Amino acid sequence: MNSFLATDTTAHPDALYLTCSDWPVGPPAATGALCTIRNVGNLVPTDPAEGSVDAALDFALNELRVRSIVVCGHSGCGAMAALLSESIDAPTSPVGRWLDNARDTLVAYRDHHLARVGAAASGFSQADQLAVVNVVIQVERLVRHPILVAAAVSGRLRVAGTFYSTDTGCLHEVSANGIPAPGPL
Repeated sequence: MNSFLATDTTAHPDALYLTCSDWPVGPPAATGALCTIRNVGNLVPTDPAEGSVDAALDFALNELRVRSIVVCGHSGCGAMAALLSESIDAPTSPVGRWLDNARDTLVAYRDHHLARVGAAASGFSQADQLAVVNVVIQVERLVRHPILVAAAVSGRLRVAGTFYSTDTGCLHEVSANGIPAPGPL
């Protein structure tokens, strides 16, 4: 164990929580210690030169020994609204360059990913539909991430997705197919 960790015996989080920086609250109904990554759009970068999320993943898995990673998107996400409204073909601002990490999310959304279909059936706005698709894409990235893949395949690590609706106060589990469409009553 690294020497800087040896002095802290109180924080032993079971989970790493990846959420958006513009969401002003923590995980709904969270109890206990959590390791948290907050960034614009709750993204896992695809650029190997962007190492901050990689460092946090490595630290959480190998030093803190977390057993779960939860990606949480949210309604009204400014990053997802920006992604829908701006072209990311030639990003010029720092936020635009960061959102380039969501290019595959936008492509999946435009191709009517099952997550978008389920979110639309649940009545979510277009930006919220994109946010749900983004959760699915980020979960997929994490389970294939070089730092995490062995732990995910072995079952030592669970990676899950959630979406928090500020309108309803509901936390939805997001599967590979997104949020299930509402069924008949």
